[in-house]
Amino acid sequence: HMRYLQRFYPEFTTVGFLGHGGIVPKEENEIPWKERKTEILYAGGISRFNAAMVMPDFSKFSFDAKKVGEEALTMLIEDPATTTEEALEKVLCAKGINLADRELRDVIADLHYVDLFAVSHYRELTVKTLVEAGMPVTLYGYGWEHCDWIDSKNLHFGGRISAFDIIHKMKDSKLVLNSMPWFKDGTHDRIFNGMLEGCVVATDPSAYLKEEFSDEELLYFELEDIPALPERIGEILSDPDRAITMAEKGKDKALRLHTWQERARELDTDLLSYF
Repeated sequence: HMRYLQRFYPEFTTVGFLGHGGIVPKEENEIPWKERKTEILYAGGISRFNAAMVMPDFSKFSFDAKKVGEEALTMLIEDPATTTEEALEKVLCAKGINLADRELRDVIADLHYVDLFAVSHYRELTVKTLVEAGMPVTLYGYGWEHCDWIDSKNLHFGGRISAFDIIHKMKDSKLVLNSMPWFKDGTHDRIFNGMLEGCVVATDPSAYLKEEFSDEELLYFELEDIPALPERIGEILSDPDRAITMAEKGKDKALRLHTWQERARELDTDLLSYF
């Protein structure tokens, strides 16, 4: 997002990165890892069922924008390391449609529904793969009720609940599963809240996460290799000593560097010093 602003909105002369943060829990409420009842917790929605609501009027474009969106989505699914803006620009250029940045940014904004489809594809694939492998998953969020596998015996679907209720659910969870939105160098508060609640956290990586967390603090998986995810999660859940060590290391790092209090300090130091 920072690089996107730097390129497409050069009128903003000061641009900086601020990651998400986590909410520091009350220590007396922590449940020992081995006593937690929820094996795998996923909290997040899938937006593909609402994508039609944000699709533009395709007739306003001088080119086949719907086809451009379809080809860009295929590119994202085949190569999930590609950003939405990269895919759209590559497809446009391949069709001989070369736009100035100001025009291109408007097209990217109009076709951002492609992002919703790509994120939803991998979120659904991630959870469905675990469930079909026989792993118990507790799921919260919007959109899932439309999936034809939502009644699977290994799945507990609790619908949509508030963000603060999700944090309360994390307290009794062994592993928090995260899937990143479609930016490749950022964060998500699910990761930090899960760590701060003493959970093992499993996520697909970003450049920022790789810089901040080692494999001993965060359980990484690749979107290109979702079929291997049940085995990776099964290994950590069946090895409590390793899981507890990872959860403790992740929590220690999150407490030191990734709370909202720390983000407030960063704002004070990095942003307010300009004024």
